Amino acid sequence: MTLGTGKLSWRLVEIDRVLHYTPSSVRRYKTYDEICINGVVYYPFARRDRKTYIIVCFDVRSEKLSFIKVKEALCEAVLCGTLINYNGKLGLLLCKEPYVLHKRSRSFKLWVLEDLEKQSWSEHLYLLPALWENVVGDALLRFVGATLTNEIVFSSSNCPYGRFYLFYLNIERNSIVRVEGQGMDVSKGDRVLCTSLDHVEDVKLM
Repeated sequence: MTLGTGKLSWRLVEIDRVLHYTPSSVRRYKTYDEICINGVVYYPFARRDRKTYIIVCFDVRSEKLSFIKVKEALCEAVLCGTLINYNGKLGLLLCKEPYVLHKRSRSFKLWVLEDLEKQSWSEHLYLLPALWENVVGDALLRFVGATLTNEIVFSSSNCPYGRFYLFYLNIERNSIVRVEGQGMDVSKGDRVLCTSLDHVEDVKLM
């Protein structure tokens, strides 16, 4: 943990129990593992051999660790899904085909943690728009997250025709927009692109 805005220092925080998050190498094609919402860091923990599926919560301000026990319907989402910030609440996105969507995909699910103390979730099924197949084309898509206006963002993982695309799905209007990334050479297969949502530079630091 870093303290202050000047010279950075480190100190240890003692907690009763530690669970290391399940990294991308274990969760295979997952890229986005953890998320911070309102000062709470969430990350998934899954062990199929012990049938353990939980979400770890670390409150940065109080430095306390807590756990969300996941019901059976959410186990696959913890293992294969993507954590997002949905209206200031923790959300989990999951498509029918684990890890990727393509032009033949028809829907995806969103779980929203409505009450952290009661650990109650709401489940939503969204059908993809009629133009989905034409807009997506040959791209293989992964969830990136959600914007502040609740648009679901996907990125192309295979960069068809040497181009990198982002896709913005408005779930209220059920419309989709494709945006091509400019100024990036993605023609080589060894390039890895990471997407960060709602990035704003603080001019005070300039």
